[in-house]
Amino acid sequence: MQEWQNEQPIIIKSGRGCLLTDIHNKKYIDGISSLWVTIHGHRKKEIDQAVSRQLKMVAHSTLLGLSNVPAVLLAEKLMRIAPPKLSKVFYSDSGSTAVEIALKLAFQYWQQKGPKFGTKTKFISLKQAYQGKIASVSWELQRFKELKHVGEVRQRGFMVGIELVQDRLTKKPHPLENKIGIRVIMECRKNGLIIRPLGNVIVLIPPLSISIRELKRMTRIVFKGIQHVTSSS
Repeated sequence: MQEWQNEQPIIIKSGRGCLLTDIHNKKYIDGISSLWVTIHGHRKKEIDQAVSRQLKMVAHSTLLGLSNVPAVLLAEKLMRIAPPKLSKVFYSDSGSTAVEIALKLAFQYWQQKGPKFGTKTKFISLKQAYQGKIASVSWELQRFKELKHVGEVRQRGFMVGIELVQDRLTKKPHPLENKIGIRVIMECRKNGLIIRPLGNVIVLIPPLSISIRELKRMTRIVFKGIQHVTSSS
């Protein structure tokens, strides 16, 4: 909090795609998806239009004992593409909880089928199941392993953690009072990239809609930011 009070804050006025623009018209790649726009980024035309239409009718209606028109229309669309025997829709509040509920329902179904199905407890999953951009991210991250102050590069799909250390071989960490993570992300901001640190780990979570060109620019900025900050460490 003290660091934030001493900084000149970035005031964002607009965004489009994976780019944010501040009140001085400087553009930044949104390398953390503003935490909530992880798929389409900012100002997706179809989403803006749908939100605008809905706000003219009602902003929120609970599904606790009720339903609403968009929920019914979406349920009808889902049933048209689902297998014939799936004729009910259960809504959750987010993608992660929806997946969790689906797993629990599938598990409970087989448990209730009878004792001979009790061993059906395994799930098949796809690792990093999102088109070719993930391969591009992985390729761009390879060169970070050459930096002597990078201890490890962790990746799950588009989520990346770059751990900064004093020595790559021993993995000796930087003292937290050195604020190495904060210094790197502040250097990246100067060059048009907004990211965040978790201690000594640099976190990247760009929107899935980011272009290959923007991905390469993002990783270049981070690479140079780490080089610049750690050269004096």
